[in-house]
Amino acid sequence: WSEKEKEFEETMRNEFDIVDVERNGDCLFTCAALHLKALESDGGAKMLAGLSRETRRKLALEVRAQVIALLLQSNLSMGIRAEIADSLQDALYGSRNDRTSKLLREEAQRRWGKQALSSPVSREKLRSQSAVELYASVMAQDGIFGERVELQILSILLAAPVHLFYFVNGHSPSLSNPTETLGGDKQGKPFLLLHSSRESHYQLLLNKEEDEAISPAYYLETPPRPKGWRKYLCNM
Repeated sequence: WSEKEKEFEETMRNEFDIVDVERNGDCLFTCAALHLKALESDGGAKMLAGLSRETRRKLALEVRAQVIALLLQSNLSMGIRAEIADSLQDALYGSRNDRTSKLLREEAQRRWGKQALSSPVSREKLRSQSAVELYASVMAQDGIFGERVELQILSILLAAPVHLFYFVNGHSPSLSNPTETLGGDKQGKPFLLLHSSRESHYQLLLNKEEDEAISPAYYLETPPRPKGWRKYLCNM
């Protein structure tokens, strides 16, 4: 499987410019930050490659803070609440032992008591605002991997669909044929991501023909940042 995934990634290099980012847990947010940077400056892969590591990290932290601010809004959709409930249920009562799951268990115990881990809480509680706040308190931390919930929030933040490309047997990806699309009702310039399950890593994809000059008319205006997002900045 890993060899086929490597071949898939090489195929993607023929279709797109791949902008690799640091493997530090912030890869999804760094990709989103660089996508926004490309929109704002009409730049491509060469421009993004010239950004310093510290600049990329700062931009990623800002995007993470904006995602958390949106996540904590009271009008969060039931669909995203259900995704959060699934993540919490897997972390609290499944066999996952990654860093995010460990932190979610610790936070659940701190907020809900030890019984939260020994006696499963209701599905209703896992979809509640207190559960969203528990989840967000962990996801706000620097170095925590963004998952499906964050992809959906990024689609809202960017007012654009997220086009995911990852290896699936029998699938031939192209610009018009991503492996999966999130936020397909959004009208902005698609946020293109290459995901490696082998490395649990995201990389930003840019259209080759747009590498040198991106037409500003193609993009919608960048949406305003959510109110109060700065208070979620960490390690700045």
